[in-house]
Amino acid sequence: MLPHLDKQIAAHERAARRYGLATGKQLLKRPGKYRWDLIDRDIRTLLARKRDLPAGRPGSIPQKVVDYMAGRYLSCAAIEGVPVSEPLLHLICQQLQVASFGIRGAAQKRDAIEEAREMFENDPAIADKEVARRVKVTPKAIRNWRKEGQLPARGGGDAES
Repeated sequence: MLPHLDKQIAAHERAARRYGLATGKQLLKRPGKYRWDLIDRDIRTLLARKRDLPAGRPGSIPQKVVDYMAGRYLSCAAIEGVPVSEPLLHLICQQLQVASFGIRGAAQKRDAIEEAREMFENDPAIADKEVARRVKVTPKAIRNWRKEGQLPARGGGDAES
């Protein structure tokens, strides 16, 4: 392994011990199998941490340690082929500062496509740029939606101005 990665891993292992989390050796039952009791305990600890404390205060865990551990636990689930638990999903959502994965974004995209489709039905000569501005997406998104067949194709020439 690369020397700088070895140093990072060693630093995260020291941080895990400092904050009462399981180290890599403790998590591993045997190759490809992990101790989910320790992983669940650590996830509960990370979810219960005080996030409003300044860094270095008792009870606070540095963000980079939380990020690393969440990634490690997600990797454990992927390696074992087990579904991601709700608490782990909640921890990852916290890290990404989102309420849920894809659900809100997909609903917004569906609504934007529907709104754009209505605009093209009402005024077939409307420019893609204008539709993009009104539905708050990029003109490239409009072009991609056309290619995917989610919006009607232009009749005659392609007036994208």
